[in-house]
Amino acid sequence: MTDRQSESAVTLKDLFAIARPKDDAETGEAPPSSTALVDMLSVTVKDAKIEPKIMLDGILEQVSCLLDIEVPTLIASVWSKAKQLQEYRDPALHPPEESAWVSMAEHTIRSRYHPSIELVINGVSVDRLEIDVSVELAFDALVLEIQNARIMAIRPGGCTANGRIICREYAIAEMETCSVELPGRHSLGDGVEIPFLQGIVEP
Repeated sequence: MTDRQSESAVTLKDLFAIARPKDDAETGEAPPSSTALVDMLSVTVKDAKIEPKIMLDGILEQVSCLLDIEVPTLIASVWSKAKQLQEYRDPALHPPEESAWVSMAEHTIRSRYHPSIELVINGVSVDRLEIDVSVELAFDALVLEIQNARIMAIRPGGCTANGRIICREYAIAEMETCSVELPGRHSLGDGVEIPFLQGIVEP
């Protein structure tokens, strides 16, 4: 099977595929649901005279940039903290030159991010928007390539995904449960370190 490098990996942005809501066909204006967030900010920006749709476009564009997180990297970051991988920190059991393929059983990864966007109008910072991103990925099977206490690559196969992006109680984007195929070997470059977990005796 041909290796697939991390630069071509699916990202959270790909999964959410954020786009500006379409205008209402009859009024030519954005539907109420798409302007809810802008309405919440109306007091802050009332003197700036910013077109609501322009502001919304800018917010969605910035949120999209924040989601440029590769799914394989997300998977490795979560699984690196799995208890069953602690033995791979022991060079006596697994020498640095050894490359091990570890198969993980069916599992669901749940991850949350809390990035923020600074709202700047006419060169002046007027607000900071806290974003809540939640993602759930359910895998049928997963294989990790481990060397020298680091996850170097993964073979993720297929999974189902769903998620939601919220800003001040307004859902900017929602990803309904969908099937995602992530075939091939995804290299993680220098790898993701398997950290020592508190409460587990170091081998």
